[in-house]
Amino acid sequence: MAMHKITDDIWVGSLMSLTAVKTLSKYNITHILSVVDIRATGHDVGKFRETLQKNFKHLYLEIQDVEEEDIMQFFGQTNEFIEDAVSKGGSVLVHCIAGISRSATCACAYIMKKNKWNAEETIQFVKSKRPIANPNKSFVEQLEVYYQCGYEITDDKKLYREWKLRNQASYFAYQQVDDKTIKFTKVEMPALKVLWRHILHFVVPPELIGKVRHIKVNDVVFAVTEPISQTLKSPRDNIQIIAGEEVFAISHEVFENILQKIATKTTVLRCKSCSGTVATSAVFVNHKPASQTPCQHFFLEPMEWMRGELEQGKLEGRIDCPHCHAKLGSYLWQGSRCSCGEWVVPSIKLQKSRVDQMTQQSKASL
Repeated sequence: MAMHKITDDIWVGSLMSLTAVKTLSKYNITHILSVVDIRATGHDVGKFRETLQKNFKHLYLEIQDVEEEDIMQFFGQTNEFIEDAVSKGGSVLVHCIAGISRSATCACAYIMKKNKWNAEETIQFVKSKRPIANPNKSFVEQLEVYYQCGYEITDDKKLYREWKLRNQASYFAYQQVDDKTIKFTKVEMPALKVLWRHILHFVVPPELIGKVRHIKVNDVVFAVTEPISQTLKSPRDNIQIIAGEEVFAISHEVFENILQKIATKTTVLRCKSCSGTVATSAVFVNHKPASQTPCQHFFLEPMEWMRGELEQGKLEGRIDCPHCHAKLGSYLWQGSRCSCGEWVVPSIKLQKSRVDQMTQQSKASL
């Protein structure tokens, strides 16, 4: 079948589904979301859009079905378009060429945010409606990043920046380094942002934490990855944690006590030679150690003070202190193996022996 009904208002299909004019009319399709490079099929973009805009509200996004494509940067735009159809009583057809990867991914992004679902359960739901739906490996990873970022993709989301960094590095390994695509980060003390998932272990038994799907605040559903400060008006609000069939209510007194217990520890790195601040843990690129051998480096995002070196277009080089120019570490866009045995891509690293570590602690608050 060229198109399948995913929800009452959302259909996913192939390019061929656009030719079924009677079917589109029958199912009240008012909006068409095209996530495809139509030129690859031999069509003219202008004529393609002009034809569809005669009878439908149309959004065309040129997205490639390749693993280096940053499809999640478009989720805000695609979600808004789908919501426009739903809110106006219409239906939307999301299509690519085959209706397998790109279109399914964009449908998943809207559905998971709407229902506060995670990536895995959303993909399985879409597959149950359209069996051939199968987002490529990178798109699945990006849906998971989208979930972990609280269904919002912006450059201030650390997980999104780390994904982009890995994606860029894989490209740099085979092409000349393009300094225009590098996102540089300034050395700043991070603001404390407490997510709902940070408080689960204070309320939910360990064996049930994996079953927690959402939080209810005054009967409004929120994901566990959303910030408390953006969903809670007052600690006196009615708060419930839903874990499978179990419901855990949190009283005002208990919630206040939890906030007092939660604290964030920020590691500050200073050059050992001059004591100048060079980074904080907000820009650490974390990895899972491959062995018990201690890691001898801090892996970082590209820092603003590294711009002069990283913009030279080299695949590798040294990292010097921005204050006294003492050597602190090195970078290799193609990646390098940490002393623990784990391969880290890209590898922008400071040697632990060349920096001093200080810890700053902040209390949580709304």
